[in-house]
Amino acid sequence: MPTDPNSPHVPCTPRFRGLWLPLLIGAGLGLLGCAVLGPVVVSRSISAAPGEAPVEWRAGDGAPINGAWVLDDHPKRAPARGIREIRADRPLQLTERVLGVAVRRSMIDHPGEWTALPAGLGFADALACAAAGALAAWLLRLLAGVVGSVAPAPLAPTRPDERAPAWPGIVAVFVAALVHGKWALTSPIIFCPDSMDYAVRAMELAEHGDFRTFDALRTPGFGVVIAALTAAHMPLATSLGVLHTLVAACIAWAVAELAGSMLGPGRPAGMFALAAALAATLDPVMLLWSRHAMPEMLAAGLTTLAVWAAWRAKGRWVWWAVLCGAFAAGAAYMRGNLQVVVALCPCLVFLVVVRAGGRRRALAASGLCVLCAVLIIAPWVLRNARTYGVAALAIGTHYARVLNAADAGELDLNQSAAFGRDQAAALSSMGPHSGFEVIRQVDGARLAAGAGGNSQHPWVASEGRLRIIADESAARWPDRRWRAAARGAGSLSGLWPLSDPGFREHEWWGSAWRTPGRTNFWNRPGDYVHLDAALTQRVYDQNVAPVQHQLSDSAWSALGGWRWARVALALASLVACASFCGARLWAQALMCLLPWTHAIALAALTGTGIDRYQAPLVPLGTLAGVLGLWCVLRGVIRRAKQRTPTPAA
Repeated sequence: MPTDPNSPHVPCTPRFRGLWLPLLIGAGLGLLGCAVLGPVVVSRSISAAPGEAPVEWRAGDGAPINGAWVLDDHPKRAPARGIREIRADRPLQLTERVLGVAVRRSMIDHPGEWTALPAGLGFADALACAAAGALAAWLLRLLAGVVGSVAPAPLAPTRPDERAPAWPGIVAVFVAALVHGKWALTSPIIFCPDSMDYAVRAMELAEHGDFRTFDALRTPGFGVVIAALTAAHMPLATSLGVLHTLVAACIAWAVAELAGSMLGPGRPAGMFALAAALAATLDPVMLLWSRHAMPEMLAAGLTTLAVWAAWRAKGRWVWWAVLCGAFAAGAAYMRGNLQVVVALCPCLVFLVVVRAGGRRRALAASGLCVLCAVLIIAPWVLRNARTYGVAALAIGTHYARVLNAADAGELDLNQSAAFGRDQAAALSSMGPHSGFEVIRQVDGARLAAGAGGNSQHPWVASEGRLRIIADESAARWPDRRWRAAARGAGSLSGLWPLSDPGFREHEWWGSAWRTPGRTNFWNRPGDYVHLDAALTQRVYDQNVAPVQHQLSDSAWSALGGWRWARVALALASLVACASFCGARLWAQALMCLLPWTHAIALAALTGTGIDRYQAPLVPLGTLAGVLGLWCVLRGVIRRAKQRTPTPAA
């Protein structure tokens, strides 16, 4: 093989280079398939009376259980067909999942009482698993190669003494403050259903001076902010508008500085940094939530500032690490789901500092970040432990799981072991209700002995009952559960622009400026039966106003059409992450993956897809998307230059 660089011959690339990983994965799947070859007996047997609904599940000894296999014999869902399908009501092992296909076929052919027969996996099925695994791994390898060929290597100043220009941040701050300030002056503050809860708790905090009326479902950060703004003797619409305008200016500066430091000097890079800052602050989602009495805008500002402080930790790392932990803890106090950011910020600080100051300094910096965040969060966690017996920042994960599963149609209430036969029949025969109605029905049912837990507090006991229902329902439908989680993660990340109103809450709450002749309150004071009636009425009287500023048809179309821009930005953020990984810039890669990590974790834990919960990550997601667009542009220009022939000397 010639090695002379001037030789016209090009070394031949092996045809099968890069296929070793797909083949290895395929071989592993083949061996895994061979491990379950041969007949395997399903030891559990379940009996069900045909035509009887709902089915009560029993073990072989007759004890009521929720079973390993569930027979769907509901006449409304499977008229005159006997058993329609078999569902799993607990996480299944690989062998059981493989056997499910064979067992389902035999049960449909033999309805009524049954006992599972031996079944197994053939050698041809094992080869098919190996081939499918190899093909999937090869396609991923091919996709990574395409992204790597487009994305350039480092996106950073070439010399340490080079600094990004400051003019993109200055311009972005001015424009963001101007637009958000004008928006605050021309539109009222909108009170969503949750807004009244925050406002009433804040008034109770101002009157009593303690948190006795704060519940465990919501974190207290936004209530404290409203209480402080109320003490300023300014209308809440004005004071919150000023605060949100300052937050928008901070987001603009932080995003511009982050983008500028990664893109490097030069006017084109400065224009992209300005575009990232403006897109992050003038996003319709940010404009929408800046006029709501909700914590989304403040949570977005604190999250962005936490990442900005982590990025600045490569200098005076002690104070910036402490500041990063404080900002992350403040974001978690605004919205409990941002505990994911609290967990990731120390990792980001470590990756930033280790590149500039070594491993020991990086460990110390990440430790300071963790310590600061823990010290800030600990008082509320201890308060919940003392009040409710649960050491957590917020108590309501399983409430959210049941609510989201009911709205998505994934909740199964036919659980005789939990409710008893009669109650299970009544609950499972309910029509399609909203998640809140299902929770009220479940909460009002009498659970079997030991099913509600030992807690004496009503809210924690309710949370325990909802956990049983959520766990049982998710275990019966493992495939549907993860499909719903994937759907939710796609909605949260912006990659999947769903039209379901339960997912598209940005547009839902935006309709407050779409309906003429309405007030800025979504609900009347009498609807809040769980709050103090006098305080609810006072909040209403002090803040009610007509919504005179109406969104035009073009503005409403832009609000709905921006979701397609979010799809492009989400895909571009993956390109930026691939570019940073190729250049071994792990801190930048984690920064681009942070919105994705939050979306996936939230969807997996609670099954939600309501994109309002991703609003605090919109600035960082926009930043990553613009960086990805810069990668694509530079990659295209680079490839064009490589293809352009140079004139002979």
